[in-house]
Amino acid sequence: MKAVMLWINGWAMPDEVWEPIVDALDDCEHRRPDYSRIVHPEQFYTAVREQLSPLRSMPLIVIGWSMGGMLGLRLAQESAVDGLIAIGTAARFVGSRGDGSSGWQDTHLRLMSRKLTRNREQVIGDFHYSMFTQAERERIADVGVRLADKWPQPTLLAGLSYLQKEDCSPLLPEIACPVTVIHGTEDGICPYRAGVELASGLSASALSSARLVSVPGGGHAIPLLYPEIIIEEAKRMVGRYGK
Repeated sequence: MKAVMLWINGWAMPDEVWEPIVDALDDCEHRRPDYSRIVHPEQFYTAVREQLSPLRSMPLIVIGWSMGGMLGLRLAQESAVDGLIAIGTAARFVGSRGDGSSGWQDTHLRLMSRKLTRNREQVIGDFHYSMFTQAERERIADVGVRLADKWPQPTLLAGLSYLQKEDCSPLLPEIACPVTVIHGTEDGICPYRAGVELASGLSASALSSARLVSVPGGGHAIPLLYPEIIIEEAKRMVGRYGK
């Protein structure tokens, strides 16, 4: 096996989103955290860390999407991670600018939390809709994209709380592994500007090397519509360690 690859989902995303990518990397060992019993936001990181042992001295590559990328950043700062791929990720999900150019507002996440208890289907549906650009929505039926709603209600609420509170910005100078930031230029959930700022913040560190892979016209659903980009970047990162 070349490496252990830890796949960390974004909010409300089922494990199945990774399957075509994992199938293309069949000479690696693949792990995924179990979110099924999470009821508090801090338990997400605990679930991720549980996947670290035992590694049997193999390189660990972490691939995180959106919220999963934030968990990956924290893991890379605290643990011996050999490489990180952050997809549609910001150092802080809640934007610092009122114009929405750096992320969603805290009030929007609070509203989602309240609505979840009354109309879960609408909240999940609206979120899924926001993941795609208009051009991508016209492609979805042809690609065969299906997004199952599988997260337990307490886990969804804990995830929104995590997104409200987490700020990985102070961690960036302490991340020592190579990082690839993959971001759609038309991402409507985690704006492209946030991805640029993440890559810039990582590159400013003397410890880390970061590269930004932009997806022109891409929205938030990079793993679903552009899996070949993730496969290429994962192979590039694993290739650092040979067979």
